[in-house]
Amino acid sequence: MEFVFESDNNAPGSERELVASVGNEFGRQPELLMGAPASSTSTKRTSRRSLPKDFNDIDFNEPPKRPKKRTTTGPKVNYVKPIKKSRKKSAKPKFEWTWGKFAWVGCALLVMRLVFMDSGILDYHKMNEVLDQKNHDLELLRQDNVQLMKEIHLIKTSVAHQKKLTRDHLGVIADDEYLILFAADGSLNSY
Repeated sequence: MEFVFESDNNAPGSERELVASVGNEFGRQPELLMGAPASSTSTKRTSRRSLPKDFNDIDFNEPPKRPKKRTTTGPKVNYVKPIKKSRKKSAKPKFEWTWGKFAWVGCALLVMRLVFMDSGILDYHKMNEVLDQKNHDLELLRQDNVQLMKEIHLIKTSVAHQKKLTRDHLGVIADDEYLILFAADGSLNSY
């Protein structure tokens, strides 16, 4: 929407007074700008619109008409294959070995060796389990040795214990005892 204002060339604050004041500031003669015809000046001037004094001075213009969009006429084009642009192969390889990458690969190999090879972490844990089992067996043998030492001491010092062991293991009887044997099944065979 455009606003069109009527211009009043003789009114105070009009274009002629503005041009005259501007011309004086820049060292031009106001007579040439105000009274000279348009052909004698080097540039063409358009009239400046002044502000309206009343609402009746305001005119409304119609919005400009825009042309309709053009539509193509003719058959649609169907391409059999899409056109592919050839890509130039870059001279740079996809993967480059650098010193940093060599270092990381070396670290990875050392970690794998530390975990899986002989004297590695897995072998260390297996050997710890074996060591714990051997320590347990050693403790049991020490307890058995202490028990045997006590029994040997009793055998050497106690006569009653010696008699008990000979009766139980060797079947020895004393002089004042008699040996009685009983049949195992309870039936007697007579001769």
